[in-house]
Amino acid sequence: MKKVVFFDFFGVISSEVAPFFFRKYFSNEEADKIKNEICSLGDIGEIIEEDFYKKISERVELTPNQVAKELQGFVHINEQLVEMIKSIKQKYPVYLLSNAVSGFLRRILENNDLYQLFDKVFISSEMKIAKPNKEFFEYVLKETGVNPQDAVFVDDNPNNINGAKDCGIEGILFVGNQDFEQKFTSYFGKI
Repeated sequence: MKKVVFFDFFGVISSEVAPFFFRKYFSNEEADKIKNEICSLGDIGEIIEEDFYKKISERVELTPNQVAKELQGFVHINEQLVEMIKSIKQKYPVYLLSNAVSGFLRRILENNDLYQLFDKVFISSEMKIAKPNKEFFEYVLKETGVNPQDAVFVDDNPNNINGAKDCGIEGILFVGNQDFEQKFTSYFGKI
């Protein structure tokens, strides 16, 4: 049996944000290119939050404040999953592992009262390293004192799941709440 759960945030606990924002203004191919270019800098803390919004505003006809507000508008919390995590947390340690610009994610956690779900929050921009890099997972394991074979990592990105597997952490690819619940049960038992 597993003993610890690591959760991704965007695409799991919350809707994705950046892909929807960029696809509103650009073709899919161009949106992915710009997202990877700008978000990757924010994810590893190469640029601060204000510069992140500024770089995006240079690509779209919005002010940095409008960009921040519009990005926030794409956040939709998966309330059903939040309720499952509350139940999981009663039995197992739960950690958040997210590639994100720190201030943006921390405000979402605060505004939606989500800090209570996690024993600790790990944000790539604060760590200066992002998933799926093996060093990201090694850092988390060291900080938490968790044995990789005791943990399961839940993410919607197969590349991130593979990064976790490179460190010996089993993964659940998140495709929806029901599927997650079934897969979770196979590792931990009933939620």
